[in-house]
Amino acid sequence: MDFDDITLGEIEEIEDYAGLPISKIGDETPGVIKLRIALAWIMKRRTNTAFTIDDARKMTASELTQFFAETPLKKD
Repeated sequence: MDFDDITLGEIEEIEDYAGLPISKIGDETPGVIKLRIALAWIMKRRTNTAFTIDDARKMTASELTQFFAETPLKKD
């Protein structure tokens, strides 16, 4: 997924859920997991409109890692 394809509304949803700016996504700070959960939710929702934030929250840490490994954010 090309990071430039994320809409401003989707970024707003991610930041609203996490309470952090999306620029903190790579940081290892308290609360960043909410950013990662929200990003997984938004990305999966694009191909499965029934996928919810609760579905993303149920992912294990290894599932989340695997998902991001299989769906790298491209910033070209």
